[in-house]
Amino acid sequence: MVTKFNEFDFAGRSRKMIFLLIFLLFLFPEKSFTQDYRQTFTGVVTDMESHQPLSVVYVLCESCKPAIGTATDSLGYFKLKVPVGRHVFSFNHLGYLTKQIAGIQIGTGKEVFLNVELTELVFQTEEIFVKASNNRWMNPMVTVSARTLRAEDATRYAAGYFDASRMVTNFAGVFSGNGDDNNEIIICSTTGWPIFST
Repeated sequence: MVTKFNEFDFAGRSRKMIFLLIFLLFLFPEKSFTQDYRQTFTGVVTDMESHQPLSVVYVLCESCKPAIGTATDSLGYFKLKVPVGRHVFSFNHLGYLTKQIAGIQIGTGKEVFLNVELTELVFQTEEIFVKASNNRWMNPMVTVSARTLRAEDATRYAAGYFDASRMVTNFAGVFSGNGDDNNEIIICSTTGWPIFST
């Protein structure tokens, strides 16, 4: 059986296809006419004095809209996909001065690799006061059995004479190892089994 080719049907279908393509071009214009020109920006961040790699350094492309960032791995390496153009990058790490590098040209031809050295941040102060709170126990259930020792207590206990191991052996359940040349202090627990500590 021979079917007759209908030119009118073909023209109607082609018009529908053309209309659909034009509609899709207007619906998604950024996908149809533009390309996403991006390039990989890689590098390594190290300490300026020791030349050791720094991990968890935050690398931020400040000139990208929106800002793009990443962090270095355990070997100090980072990898960042950024748009093509001239950019400003900042490198931040806790305890180091923030470094900002401007004018890095990212092109489509090849990847850019950068070695970055950060300078350690040093604070100069006159005095630092450190005060320990000795009235807080790590375990609230040991308020009776826990004991704080001070340097003045070494002169109060018999045979203490500024020796911490001799002073501690005056408490119940605590005894020293074999002889004076052994620094081992043994604390007996409530079940009778010794708990070794040094």
